[in-house]
Formats: sequence, C-alpha cells, structure tokens
Amino acid sequence: MKRGTGTLAALTPAELDLVVRHEHAHWRRWRTDHWLFAARLLQAHSPVALWVFREYCVEREIACDAQAVAGRDPG
Repeated sequence: MKRGTGTLAALTPAELDLVVRHEHAHWRRWRTDHWLFAARLLQAHSPVALWVFREYCVEREIACDAQAVAGRDPG
C-alpha cells in the first residue's frame, strides 16, 4: 500500500495506533454522550450551559487521551 504525503503518512505505526485508539474511545463514548449534545441544543441561549458543555468537551478529550495512552479498550 502506497503511503501519501499527508499528516497521517508522517506518523509512525505506534503514533497511528494511539490516534486510532483515541478516536475509538470517542466512538464508544458517543453512545452515552449523545444526550448531552441534545440538551446543549435545547439550551443554546444559556451562557452557563455553553460553559458547562465546553468544560465537558475538554474533560472528554482528556479521558479519551488517557484511554489511548493506557492502551485499554474504552467502554
């Protein structure tokens, strides 16, 4: 398989594995997180809801990073 010249082509196999694990963690979490996105849409006018949603998104990224680095299957 020929590799391109983009960002993914610059990653080592170990780095690519971490990226895939991180994105897999997001996919697994989506099944339980979709309610939060729906609630955010209903509270679009609330600055407090926006702040809480942003903080949650930051924490979700940290959790997905931790799962990827730990090498465990998210769930």
